Amino acid sequence: MEVTKHSAGTNTTVMAVSGRLDAVTSPAFEKEVTAFFSGPAQGLAIALDRVDYVSSAGLRALLLAAKKAKEAGVGFAVFGVQCQVLDVVKVSGLDSLLAVKPTEAEALTEVARGAGR
Repeated sequence: MEVTKHSAGTNTTVMAVSGRLDAVTSPAFEKEVTAFFSGPAQGLAIALDRVDYVSSAGLRALLLAAKKAKEAGVGFAVFGVQCQVLDVVKVSGLDSLLAVKPTEAEALTEVARGAGR
């Protein structure tokens, strides 16, 4: 798993994840998320277009990110989710808890809308 970040405008960051989000890699992802939210409050959009597998541990890590965003009072969304990963998200019911958007632009709109919720 690899994580890169880039600014997407004022107070919003895109975190791009590639590889697998599983029991082995999710602790490192959780550290990235925790470090991100320990800084100045910013909305977060997570790109999952290069994640080809997610386990229950990976789903937990995504929920942690959503929880941290809510605690910080900022917007949060995931986008570009591959079909096989989206199926896991839907079967687990997390699509009702996570803002899942098809494109970065739509995710950034959701992040901006979600600030202060």
